[in-house]
Amino acid sequence: MSDQAQAAKMIRTILKEKFPTVKFSVTSQGFAGGDSVDVNYVDGPPTEQVKKEISQFQYGHFNSMEDIYEYSNKKTDLPQTKFLMVQREISEANRKMVTDKIMKDYGMNGWNDTECRAKCGAWTCEKFWMVTQNMTFAS
Repeated sequence: MSDQAQAAKMIRTILKEKFPTVKFSVTSQGFAGGDSVDVNYVDGPPTEQVKKEISQFQYGHFNSMEDIYEYSNKKTDLPQTKFLMVQREISEANRKMVTDKIMKDYGMNGWNDTECRAKCGAWTCEKFWMVTQNMTFAS
């Protein structure tokens, strides 16, 4: 079993233990120049909280200023991956709840970029992200 597959298996166990009500999809793949583990889920905790729990499985990071990969977290006692991606999707029900709350809080008549820019100072997608990035949703 590859390192990234072993890391994915361990990540699944940790996430199931830490967030028992959330269904995570944890997949791994190898490719020319590296490998990755992808974690996807709907609702649940903020992505930063999930990343904090599993960050030890990524052995470095990409430095875009110098266009190099830096090995900043290499551990010999743990299977690791080059890229660890975490992505949360928000369900339609929670999306509607958040957009309705934003519209009410800012006195908006509809969910559109023109009105959101005028009343919130941000595009709809930006405002939605700002509000939801630290929210936890029941799964």
